[in-house]
Amino acid sequence: MRQRVVGTRTASVPSSFATGTVFQFVPAPGNYVGTYPPGYMLDVSAELTSLLSMYPSPLSQVLRDMGKTVKAVVSSGLPYLSTGAGFFREYQLLVPGVVGSPFGVVGGPPAGGNVVPNYYTVYLPVVVDGMLATGAVLPPVSLTLDGQM
Repeated sequence: MRQRVVGTRTASVPSSFATGTVFQFVPAPGNYVGTYPPGYMLDVSAELTSLLSMYPSPLSQVLRDMGKTVKAVVSSGLPYLSTGAGFFREYQLLVPGVVGSPFGVVGGPPAGGNVVPNYYTVYLPVVVDGMLATGAVLPPVSLTLDGQM
């Protein structure tokens, strides 16, 4: 939690996420960068809810804004080029108090899941120019009161 990207914030984490609120970016075949389009968003809301229950913490988990927004469609697979694209903001799940975890970053892949391994980065849909991606729902998160560290 010591790293701060200027202009980014942290957000609260609800106890569960509804379907269509949390996504992982899946790059298209041949996408050598792998973290930017082309590709599609895969819903991992249920998996993140399950993950939160595995890491009970005396402190509240937070989502750290990673300062990256991408445009993609929601899909369960290809084709990834279609109408209904929207914007998604990247966040990292931090769990304060996890033993052996550097500054709350949970390491290691989840048990057979899709949430990005090692650092648990996920994408939340955001409204840009009045548009929301088809199949996405705004998550019940709110910015936390924080300041410069």
